[in-house]
Amino acid sequence: MAKIILLSEDMARQELLLTDVPLTLGRKSENDLVLEHPAVSARHAEIVPENDGYCLLDLDSTNGTLVNGARVRRHLLRHGDVIEIASFRIGFAEPDRKGADKPSTAAAPVSPAPSRAAPRLGVIEVLDGPNAGKTLTLTKTLATIGLPDTQVAVVYQRGDAYYLMHVEGPASPRINGRAIGAEACLMRDGDLIDFAETGMRFRMI
Repeated sequence: MAKIILLSEDMARQELLLTDVPLTLGRKSENDLVLEHPAVSARHAEIVPENDGYCLLDLDSTNGTLVNGARVRRHLLRHGDVIEIASFRIGFAEPDRKGADKPSTAAAPVSPAPSRAAPRLGVIEVLDGPNAGKTLTLTKTLATIGLPDTQVAVVYQRGDAYYLMHVEGPASPRINGRAIGAEACLMRDGDLIDFAETGMRFRMI
């Protein structure tokens, strides 16, 4: 099922399921997702169902809407897209669609913002299960791990840091044996992740 996720390391997880009803984003309290910031317009953007997917529409906002770093007025959303409104970053996740991430191995098709000095990259090493021995280099802004429609988590990047956030399923991921709960969790080099019956290790290279 498609959803949007507010990506933030200093706020509790916020996510909204997308249905056949348009969803609005903006500064005013009547919006479905309220983004309190002076650079956000009262009704800034809208996500509407289109064919078998969802389309993001900028509602003539003052400061514009970005998707994966590019300004858009209309954009057909794809799994892994990152919407930027003012200082807010919102991930679009639809892991059960064709072409979405495979369990524990694939990353979302979003390029990270360029930087002057090459940052260290995060890597997920799969330690057991059917994908044992595989390595996922986190070259994208947003990646999903887990099992679609069962257990899903996202790994997202802010600057040189990587965060893990639970998205779907009855049990949240565990880092070094402790459940992360509902908030985004900063990952550190060498952390052991246990999720969707799979053991993984996070590394910085």
